[in-house]
Order: sequence, then structure tokens, then C-alpha cells
Amino acid sequence: MLGPGAAHSDVRIKEYGTNAELKHQFGDNWQARALVNWSETSSSYSLTRLNTARLNAASAPSAAATTATAFNPIDVTKNNAALVADLTDNELAGETKNSLVNLRLILEGKLLTLPAGDVRLAVGGEYMDDSLSLRQDADIRIGTLSNRPFTLYSRKVSSLFGELQIPVIAGSDGRPMLTVAASGRYDHYSDFGNTTNPKIGLTFKPVSWFTLRGNWGTSFTAPTGLDQLKSANSTFSFFPFVPFTDATRPNVTGGTAIALQGSQANLQPQTATTWSVGFDIQPMSSLKFSANYYDVNFKDILSTPTPNAGIFTTFPNNIQYGSSLTVAQVNSFFANKGPYTPSQQAQLAAAIAQAGTNPIVELVDFRTGNFGILRVKGLDFNLTYNRVTDFGGFDFTLSGNHQFSRKTQVSPSAPVADDNAGQFPKWFLQAGAGVNVGGLRAQASWNYNGGYKLAAPTTSVPVQTKIGSFSTVNLFFQYKVPADSGILKDLSFTLNVDNVFDQAPPIFLGNTTADSGYANGFTLGRLFNFGVSKKF
Repeated sequence: MLGPGAAHSDVRIKEYGTNAELKHQFGDNWQARALVNWSETSSSYSLTRLNTARLNAASAPSAAATTATAFNPIDVTKNNAALVADLTDNELAGETKNSLVNLRLILEGKLLTLPAGDVRLAVGGEYMDDSLSLRQDADIRIGTLSNRPFTLYSRKVSSLFGELQIPVIAGSDGRPMLTVAASGRYDHYSDFGNTTNPKIGLTFKPVSWFTLRGNWGTSFTAPTGLDQLKSANSTFSFFPFVPFTDATRPNVTGGTAIALQGSQANLQPQTATTWSVGFDIQPMSSLKFSANYYDVNFKDILSTPTPNAGIFTTFPNNIQYGSSLTVAQVNSFFANKGPYTPSQQAQLAAAIAQAGTNPIVELVDFRTGNFGILRVKGLDFNLTYNRVTDFGGFDFTLSGNHQFSRKTQVSPSAPVADDNAGQFPKWFLQAGAGVNVGGLRAQASWNYNGGYKLAAPTTSVPVQTKIGSFSTVNLFFQYKVPADSGILKDLSFTLNVDNVFDQAPPIFLGNTTADSGYANGFTLGRLFNFGVSKKF
């Protein structure tokens, strides 16, 4: 309405860092490795848009009826230029800076020799210092984000880990036929405590070209610093309507709502228990096929409460409904979900005041928390072929994943949902072909997400019954400077071209505008990435 410059977005990302690895051999059997990594990342975004409050004031019946102060939505060309500039001088903006230092020391080698082979041990320790700075704000004058202070979050992690491989039975060729591997990892996080994760595996190799394997273990994923920062930046919002209603909780004329959005304090790790069985077949050195059946049970997945009327049953403690809630009831509901900063307390008071004489009908705690449960069963497979030639060599790969079952719960009290029944693709495939000529490597890869039928047809126009497949083609080039090039030794250049044909994911036409958008994949469009690497 006000031209292409009235609303646009801008995203900027900068990354840089360095890493080093040192090795030392102790005799013939033991080796120590030290790894150091340091990286810095900064990102920023801005979304310019009309300032709703100033637009409403300029459009209100009480606004002074002059071209300098009143907005004319019928013929925008007649609006005062200064007024338009004031309305469009508005943005949603944010900036994030991240610094990471990672140190790792590993000692590995032969512990002793058994009749079936060598018992090998690897032990190590790791230290990580991760710091994050964040500032963001909405409806501010363009370019004024720099006046806002950063919110800081830091985390230190100390870890110990080890793995023991024990050959139990030797084959006819004297090599291990049955091997047991046991490993474990202990992590201490400065922000939420400790976690210990064991893993045990068996490998059976009756002949040189066939291997059968199985393993069981637990794992975890810690919440990021950005996840934790969202707790301090949680906000109270006022809504001049009732967002969630059902048969027993009807809409109320003039009803309003207050919601708390962001992240819960003290988020915990997302955990998983995994078991799998699989095999490898390698009839020749250049050809190998692997398949693996897996069963993974994820718990405490970070997610937000159900964004519909189902929240009453799936998250009963996150919502309160009443025909006209009192200020005391509002404060009581949110008091049990604190503590809050003075700024957040002021936001809640402002939201209550904004309701005025209209009844407050609904209170919602919509913050991200450790709510979700996911159990996935499926099959991975991988086929590789490579051939050495006079000019260098070439290779082909084909890998895929088929999910037999994908069951989710948005909360422990929620019913189990089958994502394979119309919410998620069952097939993922990737194929690649590459060629090496001297120091040059060229590779093309194809990525495919299978289409799927929707659980029920949409009510959109046109009606949609399925989501189409999505595939992209990527290119990779690398040139390694010859080893006899003196100071240029171990120097390499890389070029990645992602989504060569600039394909967009399929469109989903949901029952509401909020439900609609891209589905079955994500892409930034055609993306070029150039890199330089040097080893010393």
C-alpha cells in the first residue's frame, strides 16, 4: 500500500574461527591428541513494517483532520510525506553474538592382548566455554537497536569420556569375530547440572565380507544458550480476543486474554534412548552396502504448548479460563510461574490495565518447555562404490531413510499422535557422484524428501489432499594445492553451490492463514559458499 520500501526484511550472518590438532606417539601402541577450536558468530535481522500504534492513532476518528496528522487509507498518495515516513520508520530487530572455545584431550591405545585380539582403550576430557549475547526489540525506530543493551548468557561444560573395545572370540583367520564395545560420557554443565550416558555394542564378523552389529545407549541434547536466554526475555502480551475456546468454554463478548511467551526458566536436556541392529556387506573393497534398523525414544523435547483448543486437555496447567477473571486470579495464575524481572512485572500490570472494563477471560502460559515425546522406528541404508583410476578416481553413493513409525505426544498427558498419518514424509533419499582428477574434486548430490497424503483434506480453496515431494541438487568443488608447493602445502579452496536450480519447498494451504506456508523442507534458495583451508 505504501510502496516496496514500507516492509522488507534483512538478515546478516558472519562466522569465523580456527582450530588446531596436536598429536604425540608414545611408543608403538599409544597416542595422545589435543584439539583446540575457537569460533565467533554474529547474526542480525530486521523486519521493517508499519507501526500499528501510530497508524491506529493517525486513522482514529479523533485524529486531527489535517493532512499532516491524519492518515488517508483510501488514497495513500494524498498522505503527508512526513506522516508516511513516521509510520514506516519502524522495525522488529535483533542481534546475536556467540563465542565458543572448545578444548579436547584424548589418549588411546592397546591396553592388553587377549587370545582373540587386542583390548583397546580410549579416554579423554573436554572443556567448553560458550557465551551468548542477545538484544532484540519490536516496534522501534529503524537503526536504534544499538541503543539497547545486550542480555548475556554463558555456559561452561566439563566432560570425561571413555571407550573400551574387547575382542571375545577369534575367527579362523585369527582376527576378532565377536567384539564387545562399552563407552560412557559424563558432562557437568554450569547451568543445569550433570548427565551421564552409557552405550554398549556388539559386533559379529563370521567372514571377512559380512558384519552383524547391534547397540544400545542413551544420549542427550542440552538446551542452547539462546533457549535459556528466552527465559529472561519472556514477555506478557495482551490480546483483545479469546484465542482458545471449546464447547464448555465459549467465547465471551468483549473478552480478552493475557499470555506469557518465551521460555521456561531452567530448561533441561532433551534425552533419548536408542537401540539398533544392522549389517554390512562388502564383497569387494570398492563396493559396500549397509543397513540399520533403529528404535529411538526421545523425551523432554523442547516445544510450545498446543496452539489450539487442545491446550485445555494437553496442557491443563498452562491455561485458565473464566467468564471474568479478577486481578487477584490473574496475579495468582502467573505468580506460580515466576520469578519475573521488574520489566516483566510492569508488562503484566500494563496488560491488566489494557483490558480496562472488558473482562479478562483467558490466561495462557505459552512458553517453551521440556514437554514433547517422540518415538521413531525406521531403516537406514547406504550403498557406496568407488574406483581408483589413472587420472584419480570416481565414486557413487546412495543412502536413504524410511520411517516405519513416528509417534508423538505434545505433553506426557496428551494422546499419542501418528505423524506418519499425514504429517510427515516417510522417505528421505540422497544420491551423489564425484570425480577426482589430480588435486581437483567435483561432486554433485541430490536430496529428496518424499511426498505424503494429508490426514484430512483442507478446507482451503483449492482443497489440498497431499504435500508434494521436494528435491534439491547441490554441487561441491575442491582444489588441493600440490604437496610440493612449499609454503602453499596443505592449502585448499572449496566452493559449495546449494540448491543449484533454486527450488522452493511445496506450498501447504492450511485451514487458516497461520497454518499455511512452505512444507516438507527448508531452503535459503540458491546459495554460494566459498572457503579456504590451510593446515600448519
